[in-house]
Amino acid sequence: RRRLRPPEPAPGRPVLIYLCDGQALCGGVGDRFIGMLSVYVLAVLTNRSFAIEMLEPMELPYFFSPAPAAEGGYDWAAQHPPGGRLVNWVDKCQPHLAEVDLSEAYPEPLIRVRTNVEIFTMLRRNPHYQHISGIMHLNAWFPPFYRLQS
Repeated sequence: RRRLRPPEPAPGRPVLIYLCDGQALCGGVGDRFIGMLSVYVLAVLTNRSFAIEMLEPMELPYFFSPAPAAEGGYDWAAQHPPGGRLVNWVDKCQPHLAEVDLSEAYPEPLIRVRTNVEIFTMLRRNPHYQHISGIMHLNAWFPPFYRLQS
């Protein structure tokens, strides 16, 4: 099966960043992984690079590092400048995701998203992304993008 992944980080390429920085609640470990995977899917759908900035309770690279590209990994730890649009979807259902063209609704080149909500159900209903309905299986969406630190 073909794995769906966002484009590799590159200068000037638009990016979506999962953000957990201690400025707002991120939830527990499960909530954080749901948030990371939700932002990952949004990056794929909008053809943006994907990154993770998890600074609380400790920086994520303390626990995980990106898997090597040779193993199908993705460099989610790329550094990005401060600023950009901040989207806060923590504990909030996002019904607009079932209707809008995400690239038009969120045109900024750098967007940081705080979320712990599952968005897949709404995206399956979105007419702009009907082409994904047959490929919403976990093996396609979630390639190994981390490696446990020893």
